[in-house]
Amino acid sequence: MLRRMREQGIEGLLHKNRGKQSPFRLEESIKEKVITLAKSKYRDVKDTHMKELLFKEEGIDRGRETLSMTLREIENGRLMHKLTDIFTW
Repeated sequence: MLRRMREQGIEGLLHKNRGKQSPFRLEESIKEKVITLAKSKYRDVKDTHMKELLFKEEGIDRGRETLSMTLREIENGRLMHKLTDIFTW
């Protein structure tokens, strides 16, 4: 790090993937399909169960958290499963 700082200045300390898209991102076509299915066919299904159904019935194999983040982008969609649904402090 120190060598990069001396050679490149402050720019040398920035992460090299900064500004690049993640290779693990959800493709737009799949993202649109997931959002459409979440609003219709799987409307009342929680995210973990939806992940299983998407894999089994639609052939979409993505992680639960990836699906949760995608579904949170829906403006007037359903609320995602949260810890407050389970625990009442």
